[in-house]
Amino acid sequence: MRFHALVYNISASVREKRIEEMLTMVELWDKRHSEVHTYSGGMKRRLELARGLLHRPKVLFLDEPTLGLDPQTRNRMWEYILERRQVRRAL
Repeated sequence: MRFHALVYNISASVREKRIEEMLTMVELWDKRHSEVHTYSGGMKRRLELARGLLHRPKVLFLDEPTLGLDPQTRNRMWEYILERRQVRRAL
């Protein structure tokens, strides 16, 4: 996640907070020190979503983004996306 934050030029002042926010949303915060190759397929999918949302893109193309996610994570992810859309509209 830190690598992707650096690639997307997320400032150091918000980087760790944003990483925590995304990993918490996809229920991977407690696994943050585990190596990704030990993750299950579902955990890897959740990490992909967290990575894709980390830099808060203005445009987000989603092709079955919740495929393979448990219902709670799916709901949280959609709530987050809808919330971000409302924030964008307010700007």
